[in-house]
Amino acid sequence: MKDVRVDGEGEFRCWNCGNKGLLAKRTFRSKVLVGVGALLTKKKLKCQTCGEFNDTGNAKPFDGPAAR
Repeated sequence: MKDVRVDGEGEFRCWNCGNKGLLAKRTFRSKVLVGVGALLTKKKLKCQTCGEFNDTGNAKPFDGPAAR
């Protein structure tokens, strides 16, 4: 899981494909490991195009998608 990217307009973009369509979801791993306590965990941003999860901790500048 990589950090989400921020473009010049301040919008979040996927680190893998550069798409702007991100949904806030909990990872399957957190649901399995923590169980019901997963409701207390922080949500990650999941890309609707490539399905990769983006960590929202330290957003880096967007310089192009990693999967070119």
